[in-house]
Amino acid sequence: AVVSTQSGHYGRVGSLSLTTVNIMIYIPIFTGHIPYDEWDCLSPHCFALLANSTTSSAFYTRTKMCDNQLKAGVDFVWTVARTTFSVEWELSCSQEHKLAAVNSFFFVGALLGLVSASALLDCIGRKKTTVLGSAVAIAATLTGAFVNSLTLMLLVRVVQGCGTFVLSTGLTVWTLEFTPSSLRCFKSLFCARVLTGGGTLTLVLMALLVKKWWVLFVVVAVFSLVTSIPLLFYPESPRFHLVNGNEDKAKETLNTLSRLFNRPISFRDEIELVYSDHGHHSYLSQLRDFLLYPKMLRTTLLLMVAWFVVATLFFALNFGWHKLGANIFSSMLFSAIGGVLGNVFAYGTNALIGRKKALMVCFGLSALAFLAAIPNVNFSGDWGLEGIACLFAIAFIGGAFSTIYLLTSELAPTSHRGMILSMCSSSARIGSFVGPYTSLLYGVLDRKVVLAMFAVVAGCVCGELAFVGDSTGKQIPDTPAEMKQKHKATVG
Repeated sequence: AVVSTQSGHYGRVGSLSLTTVNIMIYIPIFTGHIPYDEWDCLSPHCFALLANSTTSSAFYTRTKMCDNQLKAGVDFVWTVARTTFSVEWELSCSQEHKLAAVNSFFFVGALLGLVSASALLDCIGRKKTTVLGSAVAIAATLTGAFVNSLTLMLLVRVVQGCGTFVLSTGLTVWTLEFTPSSLRCFKSLFCARVLTGGGTLTLVLMALLVKKWWVLFVVVAVFSLVTSIPLLFYPESPRFHLVNGNEDKAKETLNTLSRLFNRPISFRDEIELVYSDHGHHSYLSQLRDFLLYPKMLRTTLLLMVAWFVVATLFFALNFGWHKLGANIFSSMLFSAIGGVLGNVFAYGTNALIGRKKALMVCFGLSALAFLAAIPNVNFSGDWGLEGIACLFAIAFIGGAFSTIYLLTSELAPTSHRGMILSMCSSSARIGSFVGPYTSLLYGVLDRKVVLAMFAVVAGCVCGELAFVGDSTGKQIPDTPAEMKQKHKATVG
């Protein structure tokens, strides 16, 4: 009863803290935006080009600026009201690729953070790891407000990505272990993942109100600090104490919860220790367990493949999303709404048919959506079958991304959950690197071939998931031996 009560509070607190993840990822979209349609001529050369243009709206574009090699402060002056570091550091036109590095370096840090989290979560604990990640992310974000060069900003983004993904991974594991199986689907998919889209909505609102890019960094740092404060007052997971042989600390945590929520409990029986030997649970012993328990190794590898594919397809579809609309605010708003709808779909399918089947359905429907996009059918000047089908594919892939978080966390034993989730998420970070470049295939291959490739890959992952266990309605295992026993009937 205490754990059930606690899970409701953790669902809300965890979701609030997870809003910072999307904010950290997407903050350069606003702070580094290049306003190619907001400038005026300054030099005679520029005015001559303007005179030869049909309309002023057709002239003030990226093409005219970059193709004619117009220089800021010499040929033109920016007229944008809000400041961005791309304008201040002259990252437009031929230097625009450096802005892309600001985005990609975040995922370099994310990969480093996940490697660190794989050891920290199961060694120093869920709470300490999560709070540490939050502190690192907040410090890096605040530092970003005071940097004055691209090199320093890249360093900030690496540290920011490291802290952010230590926070998100730690919080996912931490809250899961307080949540009963009957509430995990709601908390993980509805509370945590659906409301994570609120981070994007929050960032859009912040950017609308804040006109200076460095001030936005400060505002984000303060917001992240406020949302992280509640984490300091919640105890460590009792499961973590048990797998490390600390029965007294596990009881102390449960007693703390009972007092916190006024739900008294008593210990009539001794708590069963997962490991009787305190020294057995170590980083090296975790690695050895993959050889001792082939089922855990096989499941982890299959999930890592699925994580890589879902991230590759997700970022292939969403790369450059903020450039699709009339302005960055409406585009990011549409992106957030689409993400929420995808997670709502995932929540519904999980509640109806379970984790494993829901994940297979998401991959299967995305494969069908890619196949449906192959015929060249246009409904109007702006909309065709390909565009509509890919919008559905984005929702299905987004739902798969959320579901695989939940399935992986529930299948992994408590003793190895931090390591396995970090390994899988690291695989996804590699996919996040590969994804944007797969969109370049449209330039070298026929679009039908590219869409067919996406469909085949999604279909193959749907098939391989048949060999992964299903955690629906089951207690999460504490050891690899329990994982083998509990999911024996559902693993092919």
